[in-house]
Amino acid sequence: MSPLKKHLFIVLSLFLLTTVSFAQPSDATVKAKVKEKCVKNNSKLTSLTVSKGSTEKEIQDGAVVYYHYRNYTLTFKTDYPGVTYLSEGTIMFKKTGGNFVYVNHNRTQSQYKGIPKPSLVDINQALNEIDPEDLVDEFDNSLVSIDSKVNIAPETEWIWTGLNEVKVNIQYTGTRYKATYKLGTYLMTKTVTLRRSKDGNTFDKAAPLLKDGKWLNTKENPIYFDVTHNEGKLISEREISADEKKNILPLREKRYAENQKTRWTSLPKVNIPEFKHENEARQFVHHILFEGDTGKVAFVVFKMMPDSYKNGSEFVLNQHGENLISKVKHNVHNYSKIFCEYPEYRQKKSGGYYSGPRLYFDRLGKKTCLIAIDKQDDKWIIKDLRVNIPSNVDPAYLSAPDSVCGKPIFFSSEDEVQFPVGTRVTAMNERGQWRNGEVIEVSMENRQYRVRFGNDRNAYKNWVDDGNLRLNTEAPTKTPSTQTKPKTTKEPSKTEKEAPKTKKVIKKPKIKLKGLGIGG
Repeated sequence: MSPLKKHLFIVLSLFLLTTVSFAQPSDATVKAKVKEKCVKNNSKLTSLTVSKGSTEKEIQDGAVVYYHYRNYTLTFKTDYPGVTYLSEGTIMFKKTGGNFVYVNHNRTQSQYKGIPKPSLVDINQALNEIDPEDLVDEFDNSLVSIDSKVNIAPETEWIWTGLNEVKVNIQYTGTRYKATYKLGTYLMTKTVTLRRSKDGNTFDKAAPLLKDGKWLNTKENPIYFDVTHNEGKLISEREISADEKKNILPLREKRYAENQKTRWTSLPKVNIPEFKHENEARQFVHHILFEGDTGKVAFVVFKMMPDSYKNGSEFVLNQHGENLISKVKHNVHNYSKIFCEYPEYRQKKSGGYYSGPRLYFDRLGKKTCLIAIDKQDDKWIIKDLRVNIPSNVDPAYLSAPDSVCGKPIFFSSEDEVQFPVGTRVTAMNERGQWRNGEVIEVSMENRQYRVRFGNDRNAYKNWVDDGNLRLNTEAPTKTPSTQTKPKTTKEPSKTEKEAPKTKKVIKKPKIKLKGLGIGG
């Protein structure tokens, strides 16, 4: 044999070897395996067909693996004349050595053929019960109204997925946003699944064929839609003004707003008083958190945080509001284990100094809670709320003594002085430290007391919020003045005694409070 012929012989041999090694399973082999795996009753099988196969290469763990796929269709006779049952699927083989061996199979769809079409009058009557909102899928943000009755689409295909369950196309007209200030009327089509039963109320999948069955009421038995977004065929369009747009909401938003209204009106009601000042509002919110009732917490936060609503909405929160309420409610039952009923509060230390909003500190002085209060439209509101409550409470919190907690806090109203001039108090200085001092001046306009820390004239003096003072019961106390101004030894004249009494307070230049964590 010449070298050339020898070379051609080797190439041909390798080609034949490769062809044999990649030989696909025959139709007979595939059909036999389909019967083995998919057919339980051969007596009802009337036909079995398989498609041409396809072989695909995959890389698994660095090795090349070949898979062979075949589609199959099984046809069975049923107990009803002219009605057959079709089952379609895919069977998979894997190349092992020189052969393909069975791996798995998957049924892709099944349906009945030959079931007579039902009365369109009856089925359209059932379709007319459809709630328009049920036609809105979760991705459809532009549909604003359904403008016609729902009917079976002309020339629809009837796919019987069960003896009494059919998939059909329905049609209706609706209006949707075509552009920001333009509405369009569309003819829309959706695929739905309808069911019928003997009584028209409950569906029994195992029931026999009911040619005269009643279609289930779609209000009580929601129909199933294919999850597809079909904008539809444009019929007409019109321009709208900015004012009109304000009153035309997509159906999806309307439904969401109604659900939110139901959600919030079902919460336990909490009486939110008319607060005299921000310290009182802050302590109120703290006590609601301290109770640990998630419903009450949600209600208070919802009512006292108007900045968390979507523009123009009374019940729909924006994303910030939703995230806030979700975060605050999380593990709120552990709040009372972490924080005291009357917690110590001070400014956060940064770089050796205390600055920024004053915060509630927990029993161990580690975690903080910020309840920022501000005034809006003559009402005290929650401007910000930051609290992180752990799921698992450190045992150190549970064993922390009550001595680390503060005492009940008294807040001054506009017409009362809780700590008159001369009162010996324990007050918080600017460094967040509690120090003994004496009240030397009162400003009820700002609800603050000026405290002298020390006894000499050069002692440090500072204005302190009323929530940051407590009566010093251990120190000897001077007889306090009942006036809201510094003590005076001047004896009032007879005319002054007879004149009508008027309230007078000593005012310092008004201090603009930021409403962030100030007070108790």
